[in-house]
Amino acid sequence: MFRKYLQNIGDGVCKDKCVEMGKILEDAAKENVWMI
Repeated sequence: MFRKYLQNIGDGVCKDKCVEMGKILEDAAKENVWMI
């Protein structure tokens, strides 16, 4: 039960971080289109 709870928190944090990173990478890609 407790392990499942921790796993859910971990998944939630990962999702938020992944979404955040995705946005950062997207913005960077837009700004650096001419460099690629």
